Amino acid sequence: MKCVAVIMTLLVAAYAERRCNQVCTMIWAPVCGHDGKTYASECALKAASCLSQEPIVKVYDGECNLEGNCKFACNRMYAPVCGSDKNLYSNECLLRQAACEQRKAITVVRNVGENTDCSSCSFPCTREYNPVCGSDGKTYATECVMRGFACQYEKAIVAVRDGPCEAE
Repeated sequence: MKCVAVIMTLLVAAYAERRCNQVCTMIWAPVCGHDGKTYASECALKAASCLSQEPIVKVYDGECNLEGNCKFACNRMYAPVCGSDKNLYSNECLLRQAACEQRKAITVVRNVGENTDCSSCSFPCTREYNPVCGSDGKTYATECVMRGFACQYEKAIVAVRDGPCEAE
């Protein structure tokens, strides 16, 4: 399994470097994606997301278990977040657990303060220009703007790299 993942990482990394301007080291630091696949590193997961133009959410550090079991330990700390599915989660770990169980990309749209209404997509973003490239291949002025777009269109989008996307 490890050998296949390393070979796939080499292929993805070589192509991603050209198409997505993503350069990953070859250090083995596996992460498990919501799709049940193990990626050689978080960078490799972002490269795969960029190439497919589909969001891949990291659910935990380490290799995915072979049983496809999504019951990993989450703490009970209450730090509520709204997901791209417009549901309220007690914390980000529980959101990632739901993404794993459903094999569906669910991303954090915003942290919840006093407003626990996750159906509302109106939340403030700064006016600074700090572009990120989204997994949908679009450039967003900031990660906050990307999350607002994801919320408005009920779409999971992850930032695959800092800076603008190469080919829009």
